[in-house]
Amino acid sequence: MDSLLLCIRWILFAERPLQPEEFRHALWSGLSLSKLVDSQIPAATRDKNSLDKVVISYSKGLAEITKSQHPTVQFIHESVRDFLLKDNGLHELWPGMETDWEISSHENLKQCCISYLNQPSVSTSIESLPPGPNSNARENISTKFPFLKYATQSILYHANAAAEVVVQNEFLSEFPIVSWIKMNNHFEKHTIREYTLAASLLYILADKGYPNLVRTWLKDHSQWQIPIHRERYRYPLFAALASGNNETVAALLNTASSMMNGTDITEGLKNRKDLKEYKNRTPLSWAAQEGRLDIVTLLLETGLVIDESDGGGRTGLSRAAENGHEAVAKLLIEKGANINISDGSRSTALHHALQNRHEAMARLLIEKGADINIIDESRSTALHYALGNGYEAVARLLIEKGADVNMSDESRSTALHHASQNGYEAVVRLLSERS
Repeated sequence: MDSLLLCIRWILFAERPLQPEEFRHALWSGLSLSKLVDSQIPAATRDKNSLDKVVISYSKGLAEITKSQHPTVQFIHESVRDFLLKDNGLHELWPGMETDWEISSHENLKQCCISYLNQPSVSTSIESLPPGPNSNARENISTKFPFLKYATQSILYHANAAAEVVVQNEFLSEFPIVSWIKMNNHFEKHTIREYTLAASLLYILADKGYPNLVRTWLKDHSQWQIPIHRERYRYPLFAALASGNNETVAALLNTASSMMNGTDITEGLKNRKDLKEYKNRTPLSWAAQEGRLDIVTLLLETGLVIDESDGGGRTGLSRAAENGHEAVAKLLIEKGANINISDGSRSTALHHALQNRHEAMARLLIEKGADINIIDESRSTALHYALGNGYEAVARLLIEKGADVNMSDESRSTALHHASQNGYEAVVRLLSERS
């Protein structure tokens, strides 16, 4: 690898500007791949003159170290960047360079990160790190291996950028997930952002917002709706929604973009870090609860289990019924959702619709064949709830559909008692005829 080209690539395409000692070790890592430097990681130094010489030498005078409290490496003038990017300077200097040189640059920088992380001395130091937060250990390893933090935190960034063209399947299949999590947590300042060792690579990719890598991962894995219960958001989809990364959400739902039928399916969901409505939900039960028909549609196309229960023992249909989202309920029933599944309180979707005063939803469920005589934990049937909430027409429909009019709830009240108490004379007459 040409040292000048590597230098330029790091300045142009690093995720953030590199500090001088990071830059020195990043260059060493890249050049070591071509055996152009000593195989041993160079000893760390903070000597300004030495670092100045490295930057000037490798960049042929095109780069410098900024004069600031936290110096970084940059081009000596913005005109250098303009020449290289806008005036086709890169192809003038390297005529044989690929047309997709930006993508190939990210692939090369990814390889630099891999090479550094795989160095025996680095691997040994990582394994010997004490468990838990330890600022001294973090400072010591960062001093000894200045490029380690960047390589850990940005390797996936470069892989995602390269994935536009360069196949990343092998990279993902061989990614050292456990050691990466340990190092990432080691450098993470906020405990809430750390990952457990059980975190899946897909969860991390979704949380970090790397849609190209998500799409690559999904090509080789069919099951992705598996929750990681100790993670902050549990499901990859929730992690992506929390970060507001539309492209990652689209990748998880296997659609080209987050725009569907002229509408952004993530509208109103950007950067909602609390996400209380996600708690104890599956992606499907959450989307159904919120009436997100487009997201429900896409989730069903991924082949998930339509009747999977969430942390509250509820299915997507149950959540849709509770919140009156008829279009979602219709779709779920059409796709084979079990209309009569009971939750922990033995309530069905029909119970929830009537308890929450969604008359149209109740009618839909009845017409779609809901079992109208199932009793919940209070021994109430749909007929009890219809009469208790003033739905005389629904009560008549239930009776016509064969509701058991003689069943008593936990207060030993029959449907006739409820109808009499609420003054539904026509229903009383009908019940009397059926009793």
